[in-house]
Formats: sequence, C-alpha cells, structure tokens
Amino acid sequence: MTMQFSTLMLYIAYGLLSATGILALRTAGASLTWPLRPDTMSFATMTPLVAAAVLYAASFALWAVILARSTVSTAYPICFGLTLVLSVTFATTLLGETLTMPKLAGMAFVFVGVILLTR
Repeated sequence: MTMQFSTLMLYIAYGLLSATGILALRTAGASLTWPLRPDTMSFATMTPLVAAAVLYAASFALWAVILARSTVSTAYPICFGLTLVLSVTFATTLLGETLTMPKLAGMAFVFVGVILLTR
C-alpha cells in the first residue's frame, strides 16, 4: 500500500503537535504546585499549560482528519509510534533526559512494530 504524501505530512504534523504538547505539559507540571491554587498561578506557570492545551486540541483536530483518510489499523500505530519516538527525542535534546540503550532498543522495536502492523 502506498501512502499519499499529504497523508504522510498529516501523520508527521500530528506526531510533532502531540510530542510538543507532551513537553509543554511536562514543563507546566514542573512549575505548578499541587493542588492548584490561584495564588500559585502566574503567567510563567500558566503559559506552558495553555500551550499544552492548544497543542493537544490541534493534534486532536488533526487526528480526526487522519481518521477520515486512513484506517484505524494504519493510522494508530503510525501516530502512536511517531509520538513516542519524537517525545523521547525531544525530551533527550530539550529537557536533558538520558537516552539509554534500552530506550533506543524500545524505539527500534516500536519502529519494527509499526511496520508489521501497517502491512
């Protein structure tokens, strides 16, 4: 099965939006105190939280478009795999998280799994 270029771009855009939303949510969570109280919320703490909500809303809308063009059995593994790999990559490069051999192996297994599931 050949994938159209526009559908591939939708998958990539979804993965980027979702992974960036995850990083924004992580950043927001690190700066918020729980339980949320009005006196602890500021522009600096709320900006990543609002950004995460906007990114997730955009990825959700894009997900609806993807599902209109693709089967679930194709779209889900590709989008999940892209989001997983991009999240780990962004967390390593932008947040300084450690990339270990088991994580690399896991990403390789995800890649192989996506290929097998979408055939």
